[in-house]
Amino acid sequence: DEQEFFKRESTIKAPKTNKIIQTPFPPPQSDRTEDFDIDIEQLKQLAKQEAGPLIIERYSPSEKQIDYVLSTITLTFNQPMIAVSSVDDKMNTEDLGISLTPKIEGQWRWTGTKTLQFEAKHRLPYATKYTLRVDKEHCVSAIE
Repeated sequence: DEQEFFKRESTIKAPKTNKIIQTPFPPPQSDRTEDFDIDIEQLKQLAKQEAGPLIIERYSPSEKQIDYVLSTITLTFNQPMIAVSSVDDKMNTEDLGISLTPKIEGQWRWTGTKTLQFEAKHRLPYATKYTLRVDKEHCVSAIE
């Protein structure tokens, strides 16, 4: 009983480039298509239509019982709320219509264009019910 040794199929060779075409960068004016005129207002309208109504996508902590120490509260909206350049700026939550009761010592900050985070100075006490209110009249997306 002699059998031929099993050989696997040969591996496909990696593709090779065929030609290298040198092109100047930026391309000469004659090769460029017409300039694209961007109307900011039209762009905002399109973005607003795509995004739909402003809603809170996520929040933490959730309504379920928490079994660990908390020191942050996070809200994430479905649309950008501030310009990218404003992420590090100090902000006033009253301008956004956001209030947290009972009042806690701490600071609100943007961690992105859509996510707002409250960092408490001290951990949040257990057995306390907190209410976070977002007023739709004042809370406006950056694309509106």
